[in-house]
Amino acid sequence: MQTTTITATADGAGGCRLVLRSGLLAPRVVRRSGTAVEVALLATTATLLGGDHARVDIRVGSGCRVTIVDVAATVAYDAGGQKSFWDNLIHVEDGGALCWLAEPLVVADGAHVQRATSAAVASGARLVLREALMLGRHQGVGGVLDARTRIDYDGRPAVVEDLVLTPQSRRQRPLIGDHRFVDTVTAVGFRPVSEGPAPTYRLAVPGAQSRRLSSAAHASDIPRIARDWAGQALSPES
Repeated sequence: MQTTTITATADGAGGCRLVLRSGLLAPRVVRRSGTAVEVALLATTATLLGGDHARVDIRVGSGCRVTIVDVAATVAYDAGGQKSFWDNLIHVEDGGALCWLAEPLVVADGAHVQRATSAAVASGARLVLREALMLGRHQGVGGVLDARTRIDYDGRPAVVEDLVLTPQSRRQRPLIGDHRFVDTVTAVGFRPVSEGPAPTYRLAVPGAQSRRLSSAAHASDIPRIARDWAGQALSPES
């Protein structure tokens, strides 16, 4: 397992102290101003290959506003069915805000990916998380994807989802129909104002989720919604 770490804590002087450590992904500071920080994630090698285990551990302290962007999409390559693993661990403390506007994870033919996202958002904290999943590269069908998401707010479940997609199950059950692209944005800790054709659902806790199923990434309007929600989450006046 190779872990990428991003830790942001208040420095007591009106800014945020960052601790960054590289794993299969390398975090790089793009810009910072006061308590607001933007970090980009870029791959340090071809990722994901069979047997890879990537972990991203993000911790945002009170008073820090962190935006994370991906430099490019991640491709899980044909590994003849050998599993690869991707874990996201997220903690946001009271008064902190995190917006991770992730690029797609592309599961190529022959890949087998187990992906787990676990987020703990404290009362008074905010999270905006985009998760985009593409089955297959150009003209491909895609391999096996086992995606599990657990997001808690103030100790209460906000999102609990298990999505298991194989070439066989996609033919047998209308989970996502003929679509290959599952694009989702989730907001926790506030009720975002949303405009657009993609359906938006209120969560049982303060928050919302919007999802778009499409045959291609460019057909999704979720990136625009995610940027809009991120602006609301990071605004000290909202």
